[in-house]
Amino acid sequence: MSTEVIRCPRCGSGNIVGYRGSYECMNCRQVFTSSKISENLTIEEATAFIGRSNVQKILHKIKDSSIEVIEPKFTYGEGVEYPKLREIGLSIQAVEPALEDLSKSEILVKEASSNIILCPICYSHKLSLQLVCSVCGSLNLEKGQVLEHLTCGYIGFEKDFQKDGRLICPKCRKPLKALGVDYKRQKNVYKCLDCRSLLPLPERRYICENSHTFKEEEIILKKIYRYRVNPAAKNIIEQLTIDLRPILVEGIKLGLYVRSPATVTGRSGVEHEFSIAFWKDVKYMNAPDAVVEIQLSDETVNEMLILALYAKMIDVGVKKVILAVLPELSEEARKLARIYGIKVIESRDFNKLIEEVKKNLKDVVATLKASETL
Repeated sequence: MSTEVIRCPRCGSGNIVGYRGSYECMNCRQVFTSSKISENLTIEEATAFIGRSNVQKILHKIKDSSIEVIEPKFTYGEGVEYPKLREIGLSIQAVEPALEDLSKSEILVKEASSNIILCPICYSHKLSLQLVCSVCGSLNLEKGQVLEHLTCGYIGFEKDFQKDGRLICPKCRKPLKALGVDYKRQKNVYKCLDCRSLLPLPERRYICENSHTFKEEEIILKKIYRYRVNPAAKNIIEQLTIDLRPILVEGIKLGLYVRSPATVTGRSGVEHEFSIAFWKDVKYMNAPDAVVEIQLSDETVNEMLILALYAKMIDVGVKKVILAVLPELSEEARKLARIYGIKVIESRDFNKLIEEVKKNLKDVVATLKASETL
């Protein structure tokens, strides 16, 4: 049985290593994904790698600004940043993992762009280079052009040979007449002013902004990547960047405080994410009064979603939960949802799904207000 050979899209080499559809060319170092896998990408596969909050911000930016390539930029002051994502308000510490998740999900294709060196102790990119005498370890070095007098063998800086506009050997006092005949010149040589050693290549040491000093072999070399939007994933991006604003506006009209996506810490200390969370007052540290979870799929959603959602409900302490599913739940999932008190809305039409959520949100608010009067 024949096996299809994966080749680098840049240089055509078959010298490829990879895992789960992500590959790197060992010849030109191009990083890419398998287009065959990407063409069959489903919503479930895409969301398997995605931590919702930060990734959603990046996906919305990609969609709203029609971004094709996310290029990195390095400055000494800021380090690595992605200018096209600057407006979403995330730090590079939040952006890089989110981009990596999108790469693993094959929504973005990761390509090597450049590299930077970091301190091995504090990982700072703000480094200064120090040249050190490889003989005695002194920092007291001088740089210049070196002359070698071939007649007597004396070697020294050119400035030591200069006298009254001529080149005179400091050792034998004879004039130097012709380059290549009675003397040689070597550029960029260092001299240690403590031990007097001449050093064609002194030792390199680095010091970071936090005063950590280390040798060149100790530096951390960090690869910097650009991220290209996978053409095969544009439909997935559309589905993952659904417009929830009608629900958010409805919640605000009903007098609720809203966050979307919402990250809520449960009693266990674990952070849980919901599509939308609602509070009756500004106490975001408390459990939300109600949540809406949106689940889009290419096929019938099974009971595992209900079990996972119920676990989040219990840990967070939220009582009112609306689950909106496109296209539908399995019968077993519907039964579990009824048992766990989860309000389920199903539709194959996204706009109808949103309208039903808005109607049910009104009922939730009425229930919350009624409970206050008891």
